[in-house]
Amino acid sequence: MDETQRWQGRIERLGWGGVGVARAEDGRVILLSAPLALFPGEQVEADVRWRARHGEGVVTAWVTRAARRAVAECSVAARCGGCDLWEGGDETGELKRQMIGDLLHRSLRGVATPELQWLPAPQWARRQRIQLHWDGARLGYHARGTHEIVTNDACLMAISELSSAIPLLRHALISGSLPGHPARWELACGTPRGDVAAVLEREGADPRCWRLRGAQWVETDEPLTHDVGGMPLQLHPASFAQACMAWAVEAFSQVFTAWELSGEVLHDLYGGGGFFSVLLHKQFLRSELVESDAFAAQDARHNLARLAMVGRDSAPASAWRERSPAPPQRAGFTWDVHAATVEQWLPERLGDLEDVIIVDPPRAGLSSTVIRRLATARAGRIVLVGCDGANFCRDVQRLCGARRLTRLAAIDLFPNTVLVEFVALLDRA
Repeated sequence: MDETQRWQGRIERLGWGGVGVARAEDGRVILLSAPLALFPGEQVEADVRWRARHGEGVVTAWVTRAARRAVAECSVAARCGGCDLWEGGDETGELKRQMIGDLLHRSLRGVATPELQWLPAPQWARRQRIQLHWDGARLGYHARGTHEIVTNDACLMAISELSSAIPLLRHALISGSLPGHPARWELACGTPRGDVAAVLEREGADPRCWRLRGAQWVETDEPLTHDVGGMPLQLHPASFAQACMAWAVEAFSQVFTAWELSGEVLHDLYGGGGFFSVLLHKQFLRSELVESDAFAAQDARHNLARLAMVGRDSAPASAWRERSPAPPQRAGFTWDVHAATVEQWLPERLGDLEDVIIVDPPRAGLSSTVIRRLATARAGRIVLVGCDGANFCRDVQRLCGARRLTRLAAIDLFPNTVLVEFVALLDRA
């Protein structure tokens, strides 16, 4: 039977997910969690539940706090589940780098791992998409570890337009001008900052969308527009988009510049509305995009058709095009969008040596079918993107049977949380 005890001791290091790793007197490992961040070297008290070989606990008090610990700016930071690292302050990027190091050390054993390219979030990075919960009376984020709703009239990690829209959304729900049944809502805006959209998710039915006009919500599903490397990317309000789109554009551009990513055909799997195809279109002659979501596939067709009309040579030269040999010149940019699952579409021996496959699967990672078919691909390079660190490392391990891991990057696309976006470049072995 599990036994809970009060424990006091020192945090030795940070593990993946912001877990504090400590040791009991008998040498057993203790994994500790706490709101608002933990620092190596801190002395803490915790309630620990002992398992057969280790302990798991929650920090209840600090005996000594790190001098670098900051004061949380958010009034509900201790309860709200939207953020994890408020008291990390200026050290948040370093804390996340330590978490990443722990994950890679444990999960990529046996894989020759290149030096990590770490891109911490800049101070200006804010969320352009937030998810809120309405229970019929309250609107807000879920409390940490529960489904209780924490209400707040502002979110300091969202851009000001979204933050200001929270009380307007709450008022519309209470007044009945928007559907008032319990539901999950998303607020989103374009890049640069533009109109605010509210999306009501409905199980088994298409989402409903509204646009904020002054202080009123007007029902419309007109797309949101993002600036991606000087090209517009239009997305249905309910389509997936990077939470911090402006920072995502800059960060992925830095990574792909350093990797000199270019070629003949870009096979964009789980391509969504075309983010990577638009970002990289000057580096490739053709995009083959695969996406199963109907809204996103339609977005992709619209966005890639615009690229073909503009033409690759009418766009300004990119930084990485100047650093690497330009791909062979052909007339225009061609594309195709396949509205299918990757499992349905992906053939054996995909591509040629001059091609690149970019794979950005859902959080659960790649299925065994996709792994098996990627292992036979003839494309010279595969770029794997993942927002779940454990699943990402698992997929890297499985692909390394047929591929060689040559570049590795981690991007803080989720500021003030323990989440990280990983990117790997796998060349033919």
